[in-house]
Amino acid sequence: MEPWKANFSSANALGEVGGFNKLMRPDSLEALLARENIDGIDDPSTNLLAVDLGMKAGAAVFDRSGAVLTVESIALQTHELIKNYTIGHVVIEGADRQLFAHWKTAIEEASSSIKLARIVASEWREDFLTKKEKKVTTKAKKAAALIARQILKDSGYKKKKLSSDASEALCIGRYAIRALKWVDTTVPPVVRYANGEIAT
Repeated sequence: MEPWKANFSSANALGEVGGFNKLMRPDSLEALLARENIDGIDDPSTNLLAVDLGMKAGAAVFDRSGAVLTVESIALQTHELIKNYTIGHVVIEGADRQLFAHWKTAIEEASSSIKLARIVASEWREDFLTKKEKKVTTKAKKAAALIARQILKDSGYKKKKLSSDASEALCIGRYAIRALKWVDTTVPPVVRYANGEIAT
């Protein structure tokens, strides 16, 4: 497991606090969680926005109960989700630095109180997928689509056709709200049949 795996962001302060892993990425979800544990600042009225980064990004908004409020594919220049929902946390998966910088700027312009974290796909896949599913990209994407359907069903959200990016945004969001302890983490993140296949 990567030494920085799992928490959010305030770069310089983290290394000065006892108990922090010095190798922790300052923009990681692990750093975000560590910071929240220190300052205790977390507005319970806010929601979480999960983004699968791309020119056509997948985006999903979760409330504090873990329910999906909306999921969609959005264009690069579209940030209405930040404006239309009370967003307190944004978790982005994606390696493109330019696109991430674009989102970071938009988030900072929307509100200085929004907490931003960045993860890589291997983080949520480690918790959600089997070794067999993680091995092949096509299998990982198929698994993400099935898990996304479970997430929508759990939320009572009307089924809709999902792009692969939107499906992954739902997985990213579920991973993040579990890391933030907004939901019961003793419940497995994915329901599977006895043979290991993802329940449909």
